[in-house]
Amino acid sequence: MMNKKIETLNELRIDRSATPAKPSLGRRLMPLAIVAVAGIAGYGFWQASESTAMANQQQQQISASQQNSQVMVQSDDAVQINAKQGGADNTQQSSFSVNNSVLEASGHITAQRVATVSAKIIGLIEEVYVDEGTAVEAGQALARLDARIAELDLKLAQNRRQQYQAEVKKSRAEIRDTERQIKRYQSLAEQHFSNQSELDSLRIDLDVLQSNLTIARANVAQNELEVEQLQKRLDDHTIRAPFSGVVTIKNAQPGEIISPSSAGGGYTRTGICTIVDMSSLEIEVDVNEAFLDKIYEGQPVKAQLYAYDDWMFDGKVKKIVPTVDRAKATVRVRIEILKASERILPNMAVRVSFIDGVRLASEGGKGR
Repeated sequence: MMNKKIETLNELRIDRSATPAKPSLGRRLMPLAIVAVAGIAGYGFWQASESTAMANQQQQQISASQQNSQVMVQSDDAVQINAKQGGADNTQQSSFSVNNSVLEASGHITAQRVATVSAKIIGLIEEVYVDEGTAVEAGQALARLDARIAELDLKLAQNRRQQYQAEVKKSRAEIRDTERQIKRYQSLAEQHFSNQSELDSLRIDLDVLQSNLTIARANVAQNELEVEQLQKRLDDHTIRAPFSGVVTIKNAQPGEIISPSSAGGGYTRTGICTIVDMSSLEIEVDVNEAFLDKIYEGQPVKAQLYAYDDWMFDGKVKKIVPTVDRAKATVRVRIEILKASERILPNMAVRVSFIDGVRLASEGGKGR
């Protein structure tokens, strides 16, 4: 039994003395084949990527060349336009057709009378009577400040005036009474019923009363000036429009502090509203200095707002400002609007065409 177990164990034992069998040639070449296939596949993928990249690059170069060609054409057109129009930033070919036009330019509508209305004194805003878009007349009340202290000061001054006027009346009455006594004592002195000392005393009293009357009159005159000053200060608590126009900006609200300057602090308003005189609207354009010989004062102008392509209005050159902008080489030209319209608003963009007309006889032969 024991021998049988030993034989079984011997059969299960690995014979390490035996030489291991060599792997076959196909098994040894298998890893090399796998590496070769992977390399070929990678090389093919790399070649395909390079071909795609080169194709994309060529396509981009073709597109860029086409764009550059278009840009060059546009640039040539722009150069031709600038050569015709003088190269000014705002001078361009007009998209609207005007007969006898010698120059086209673009600019803006400006107002010559525009003001931000403020207060002459610092105070608390109690009420604002206007809003944006409100039409106002010259002298119309725009806002009111807290005026309780100013009203009390005025009442006190008026009461003092009554006191000074009463002192004047009293001094006059005393003077009249003293003058009657002097006359009576003079009559008695002539009849030797009164001595000279009593008469001299009355004359001294009269001089004192006349001095008091002079002081009382001076107090009345000074008080009248004081009342006038306080009345004006009270009126300053009502902010009024300096001229007729339209409110374009509302800057303050009730409850805020307003001051004539910014010294009141960061939370202090310096203006109630901004008013524009619509009758003072005009056009301002910049014209290249090389084309000053094409424009003159009084020259007719056709204008068109960018907001209304189907509407044109007339104007004329009002002023050629006698200075040149060195940075832009342009001259500012002011154009008068001959007929006002509700369509024309401040700061609107506008294009103008200077018309080739006959200059005034008074300007003939004069150099610019």
